[in-house]
Amino acid sequence: MRYLYVDENSTFIPLGRVGENNALCVAFKKFKDFEGGTYSLVCNSSSPTITEGEEYVNWIVTSEDTATAGDGRCQLVYTGEDFIAKSPVYRTEVYESLQSSDTP
Repeated sequence: MRYLYVDENSTFIPLGRVGENNALCVAFKKFKDFEGGTYSLVCNSSSPTITEGEEYVNWIVTSEDTATAGDGRCQLVYTGEDFIAKSPVYRTEVYESLQSSDTP
């Protein structure tokens, strides 16, 4: 599996090729000084599943995320008890492939 580490200075996330499945983990650096809330990832092209680690919020990119070639956008959102914090909006891209099957 490939890993791509993303922080607030990042602007672009290449997600891979059409049909790729579980080949990339996008690791978002957690926001500093926030505890007790929840993270979510908002994308205009899919509904990704994320998991929280100690320092990173991880998105394992699936075939649902790479179903269609083209550009997209996503944003990490942290919801605390009485506030919401958001990352920059990242541009994403899925590249074309000669084969779209997600079967290895």
